Amino acid sequence: MSPRGAREVGFLSYRSCLEYLLHIPVDATDQQIHETIESGFTANDAEALLELRILNVDVQTRLSCGQGLSISENDYLFKVAHVISLAEVFFGDLEKAKRWLSKPKSQFSGTPPFEMLSTTPGTRRVEELLAQGTEGMTL
Repeated sequence: MSPRGAREVGFLSYRSCLEYLLHIPVDATDQQIHETIESGFTANDAEALLELRILNVDVQTRLSCGQGLSISENDYLFKVAHVISLAEVFFGDLEKAKRWLSKPKSQFSGTPPFEMLSTTPGTRRVEELLAQGTEGMTL
C-alpha cells in the first residue's frame, strides 16, 4: 500500500472511531464538527465515552443527569474522543489505546495523557507523542 493509501485508511479509521464515540458522521466537515461542538453533545451522543468511564467527574455527572454542557465542556468531549481515536488507530485496539492513555508518562512529568487533555497545549503534547510513535519513536 502506498503511503497516501495508508494515510487515507488511517484517516477513515480515525473518523470511524469519532463516529462511534460521539456520533460525528465520518463525512462531516471541520465546519460541521465545529458547529456540533458549539451546539452541544447529548448523553446519547456521548454514550460510548460515558461507558469508558474516562471523562472528568464534572462532565460525567452532568451528562449522566441529562444536563447541558458548556462549549468548553463540549470541546473537552471532542478532545477526548479525538485523542482516543488517534490512539486507537495507532494501537489498533480501543482497550490498548485506553490503557496507554491512562498510564503515567515520563514525557508528561508522570501525568497520564488523559489528564493532559484539560488544556489545548496538553492535548497538543499528547498528539505530538502519538505522532512520534507513528514515526517509530518510543512511547
